[in-house]
Amino acid sequence: MELDALPAFDAQGLEPLLSAYPYNDYRHYRTISNEVQTRILLSEVERASEQGQLLALRGRDQVVGLATLSHLPWDSRLFGLPMARIGHLIAASAQGSRAQILDRLLERLIELARTEGIRHLSTRVDCADIEAIQCLEHRGFRLMECLITYVFRPQQDTLPPIKTLYHVRPYTPADREALLAISERMYAHHQSRFSVDPSLPTAGVGRFYIEWTKNACSGEMADHILVAERKGRPIGFLAYKLNGLVLERTGIRIAGQGLSASLPEGTGAYIGLLKAALELGRGQYDFMEADAPLHHLLVIRTWQRLGFQLVRGKYAFHRELM
Repeated sequence: MELDALPAFDAQGLEPLLSAYPYNDYRHYRTISNEVQTRILLSEVERASEQGQLLALRGRDQVVGLATLSHLPWDSRLFGLPMARIGHLIAASAQGSRAQILDRLLERLIELARTEGIRHLSTRVDCADIEAIQCLEHRGFRLMECLITYVFRPQQDTLPPIKTLYHVRPYTPADREALLAISERMYAHHQSRFSVDPSLPTAGVGRFYIEWTKNACSGEMADHILVAERKGRPIGFLAYKLNGLVLERTGIRIAGQGLSASLPEGTGAYIGLLKAALELGRGQYDFMEADAPLHHLLVIRTWQRLGFQLVRGKYAFHRELM
């Protein structure tokens, strides 16, 4: 088998491998067909190849393995070290052992990252992809988090009758400082894949969610922000955005990539924010996603109470490169 960097994206050559991939992120999204799932994955790989590098492992006359590597400029600036992400790690089961294909891809990715001066690698893999998980562990990657995703379909799913306690309204620029203060307070001791990674500087960990909130307020990392207030004072917020790539390639409207925080004295604000977002999304989105680490049980129970359905689980792995 031959391992090389593809000089250009080749959708026709990659489609057989990607259409047979059993861990497609959208396989449990009702109403998204297998053909559309493959189209989304092809689009993601194409985008990753434009922004980074695409490696392919060939066996005879077809691609049997694929991986993408992308630099993370925002994360690198925040943490003060060169960081990159393995966006895709895909192998076929046809020729030889799938584990061997994955291991060869990882070996080359690590070599490539070192050559480019990368000091920190991260990736996410489906919780069901045991072979990929074992290969990552074999290559020195360490488990940092289990992230699960729930979805709600605003046009099909029915919201239960839930009383909300706070006034929820759209964000205005005048809210910025209040939202930054909420984020700083509530994420100061938040356990995340960054806070449990000993290779990352603690100063960067502390700034991560504050910078995310700033970028949400600027519109860079959020299309919509809702604010819950009490007596005119912001008590919590919810920011989210549309998946532009999926919309462009399929016409499906998926909102997610959210960030939320509520003060302790704002008990009940989060469910009010979610309910308002789902009501607003009825005419705007086909799916609304919510992500959280598996240990955030109170948040997950809130989603279940509103009628969200579990669709995906992924493990996050990190590796420090010396």
